[in-house]
Amino acid sequence: MLGTFAARPAYSYACALLLVVGSILLTAIGGEAGGDHVLLWLAALGGLTLVWLFSLHAKSVSPALLLGVALVIRIVFLCMPTGFDTYRYLWEGRILFEGFNPYIHPPNDPELSVFRDEIWKSVSHPSATAIYPPFAQFLFAAMAPLGLGLWGIKIVFAAADVALCGLLCRKFGARAAVIYAWNPLAAVSFAGGGHYDSLFILAMVIAWLAFREEDRFPWRAGLLIGAAIGLKWMAAPLGMWLVFHLWKKHGVAKAAMIGGIISAPVVLSWIALSAWTGEWTLQLMPPTFSRIARSAEFLPVISDYLFRSGQLHNRWYMAAIVIGWIIVALKCRSLQQAAEWGFLVTFSLTPMMHAWYFVWALPFAVYSKNHGFIALAASGIFYFLVHYNMELPGGSWTLTWWQRCLIWFPFIIGFAVSVRKKSAVFA
Repeated sequence: MLGTFAARPAYSYACALLLVVGSILLTAIGGEAGGDHVLLWLAALGGLTLVWLFSLHAKSVSPALLLGVALVIRIVFLCMPTGFDTYRYLWEGRILFEGFNPYIHPPNDPELSVFRDEIWKSVSHPSATAIYPPFAQFLFAAMAPLGLGLWGIKIVFAAADVALCGLLCRKFGARAAVIYAWNPLAAVSFAGGGHYDSLFILAMVIAWLAFREEDRFPWRAGLLIGAAIGLKWMAAPLGMWLVFHLWKKHGVAKAAMIGGIISAPVVLSWIALSAWTGEWTLQLMPPTFSRIARSAEFLPVISDYLFRSGQLHNRWYMAAIVIGWIIVALKCRSLQQAAEWGFLVTFSLTPMMHAWYFVWALPFAVYSKNHGFIALAASGIFYFLVHYNMELPGGSWTLTWWQRCLIWFPFIIGFAVSVRKKSAVFA
């Protein structure tokens, strides 16, 4: 019955209308945390997610409809209260522009008291230094003299997200691109919450598509992967795979060349940042925060429970992630496969997961139809229950076991189904 109705053009238009109306209602309720209406906000986001899941069955979606809806819902979400991370982007960009190294000076450093303003008041974890890679810091600093403010910086991230929607539509068709372009969690995270991960995802996808088209030495793909790593460390599996791929195919010399190209954005931006500020450090993450920070994690919380040894130092999980990345880089047969299995390792082992992380791999599912990542882009909305938990008496920033199950079981089952069916995840 659904298949017959989904084949009609009216079906896709109905889904489109519901997505637009739902986005307006969601924005009217509140922002990422839902304000005083967490459960109502989450229920509205859940309704939008159901519409998105139904829209995946549409047989007829035109590029104009796909991109029109993607653009409209993101414009609507721009009116949503921003997340706390956006304040840190603005703050760290400003102090870097002023000549201070954000890896050395936390927001509450008395030396920076002269710069304290309304943005500074909303920066979370003021005692922690910067955690974002050097290339990302330079992007923040480049936006500082433009005076973009919260709205402006959100528009930049939303524009990158819309550009990604257009790229996926052009490469794989409008019907396939619905998987990412109409996903509410992605739109809410980047246009609404103002998280810069849309730039990181866009860089990864362009690198992947560039590699598919390069017949000779893949320098463009390598440089773009380096840029992605410079924005978020979690793009590293793609870089590792490309190095090993060149090693096996062309030998050590070309592997070393591509390794140098990949590392250039990170190394050069770190050198430039240090030279600009005159302050040098190899500590590119806040030590205390990196050691203990947890959020919606999967295997780390299970490990802590089984061994009953208290919370293990996060460095053990990060070491396990790197080992997993190396195995992925050695075993996978394509950059697409390395991306998806690399994110499987990352998602499973990282001590820190936020809602917007759950859509990192979703653009790759536009091609592979990986059920796990599609499921995670739906179940990831339950992350926001952490805000409800905090409002309870004695509440804290954590999720219960059943809440974690709501997030992770669909992902595990979906990924296993894709592997069992030998789907295009291995293409």
